[in-house]
This record gives sequence, structure tokens and C-alpha cells, in this order.
Amino acid sequence: SVAISPDGKLLATASDDKTVKLWDAATGRTINTLTGPEGVALVLAFSPDGRRVFAGSDETGLAIAWEVSSGQELFHFSGQGDVVGVDAIAASPDGTQVATGEFDTTVRLWEAATGKLLRTLFGHSSQVVSVAYSADGSYLASASEDGTVKRWDALTLFLRKAGAPLDNNVCERALKKAILHRKNSMFFKSRNGARVGDMFMSLIYTCELSG
Repeated sequence: SVAISPDGKLLATASDDKTVKLWDAATGRTINTLTGPEGVALVLAFSPDGRRVFAGSDETGLAIAWEVSSGQELFHFSGQGDVVGVDAIAASPDGTQVATGEFDTTVRLWEAATGKLLRTLFGHSSQVVSVAYSADGSYLASASEDGTVKRWDALTLFLRKAGAPLDNNVCERALKKAILHRKNSMFFKSRNGARVGDMFMSLIYTCELSG
């Protein structure tokens, strides 16, 4: 795998010797060799400012972030679940997120500064082999071996567009229930009936969350 830094001055390459190398694009000189947890790096991406490079492994399911200037490993992330493998990786244009395409059919979004998992996107039925952000960062696209390409709009879209689908992390699933119930409330015969319906639905959802 090969990635080019945003300014075009560096190349990053991943190889079977389980290292990532940084090269001067003009001279071909090796600048640094990056190492991390065991596993062959399959996919690479630079941060938009070129200060970090991210690598994903389809063997270990890990993604690693290094500081380009020092070669220091900053953190590693992913590797969750029983069937793991990072087959695609991309950094958002604003530098705040990293997206990984996973062998377990999901797309995961991570905080670029810390490696914290932000949300998991479900929708594919086979491993995700490619992810890419639009130039303005308004949406993410993913491609899978199931033969589909999915577009994931920025995850605050539901605040701006009525009826927009929500992705399925816990908080947004709860919001989706509230939105659906709000639509259903239009069919109550009276305002008081709607209030009673709201109370019952609130009790039902509270019981569900409490087990």
C-alpha cells in the first residue's frame, strides 16, 4: 500500500516486513521506518495536515497512528469483536475523524486525536474494502465485497433535514424512536390522548433500557 502526503513531499509504504516506511518523494531517500503491533499494514492514509500517518492491518484488526516528524506511535485503535481486520482507512478533510472499513462488515469512525471510537455504521453484508470522504467532508462513502457502495451523510444531518435516516449507535437509536413516536402522535384524536401516549411510550422505552 502507498499513500502520498497532502503536500506531495512524502510517500508512505507498507510491506510484508510489517513496517511502514516514510520516503522523500523527490529523492527516494528513506526518512523513517515505523513499527507497531505485530501484523502486516495493509492500508495507509495521511492526516490532512500531513503530521500523522494512519495504517490498518487486516491480520490484527488494528489501526495505528504515528507522528510523522518523530516516528513515534501515538495510539492504536480498532481490533474490536471476534472477527477483525481493517481493510480500508481514510482521514476526514477537517482532520477530526478517521474512518476504517472492517472485515466484520462495519464502518467505524474514530476520533483522530485520541483513537476513541465515535460510532459504528452498519449496512453492508460483507467486508468493507474501501472508504473515502468527500472533499468538503459532508459525507463518507464505503464500498463492500457485497457489491454495494453506500453514502453516509454527515451524522448531524437529521438536525437539518426532516426524515433523514440516523445511524445506529445507542443515542441515535433512542432519538429515532422519539422521532417516529412524534410522527405517530399526529394520529391521536386529541392533545390529551397524545400526552397519554407519550407517557406510555416513555415508560416502555425506560423499561427496555433498564432490562
